[in-house]
Amino acid sequence: MSDQLTTGTAEPAQPAERRSERGRDLRVALMQAGAIVVAFAVVGVVCGFIWEAAWSPAQGEVVKHVWYPISWDRAQPTYFAGTGWYVVIGMVAGAIVGALAAWLCDRAELVTLAAVVVGGLLAAYLMRVVGLHRGPGDPQRIAKTAADGTKLPSQLTLTNWWMLMAVPGGALATLSVVFLTVSKRAPRRHPQGVGEPAAAAPPAA
Repeated sequence: MSDQLTTGTAEPAQPAERRSERGRDLRVALMQAGAIVVAFAVVGVVCGFIWEAAWSPAQGEVVKHVWYPISWDRAQPTYFAGTGWYVVIGMVAGAIVGALAAWLCDRAELVTLAAVVVGGLLAAYLMRVVGLHRGPGDPQRIAKTAADGTKLPSQLTLTNWWMLMAVPGGALATLSVVFLTVSKRAPRRHPQGVGEPAAAAPPAA
């Protein structure tokens, strides 16, 4: 009776099912993008604390309501060290978060890329705001109302706004490397009926 057996074929996915599947994928991608931005924001705040803690101010003294560094030789390196620490910490943090984002959220590469750019810029801004807020104030401004001989530390500064690109730059570098060298980890979908062995039709009476 084997000649009376027929092989069933899988039904193609319906348009409504495909639209539902695409909508579900989009929601997952947007949720991942939101998680990436939030992660960058948290990292930016933490990096602001680290930046301020890693930097050491130069000491100065008020003379006739003007602040002067006690040692000019130490004041100049300290001034540039603030920017240097910002770049180093920001690039390392951005590289780590960018690599994790590429590894864990690779379902929609373009959405992940956009989230990393937005999150990286947000992290860079928050890092700067937190670091400067925790650091010493402008000694020249304070010196205007301070008595002569008052000891004041120098101010933590970022010499150029372009340095804000350290965080997103590091993130995009590792994101690109992971996307180009690591296979996608998104789970494969097996619609019902596809890839399953066909059921044999019951024999004719």
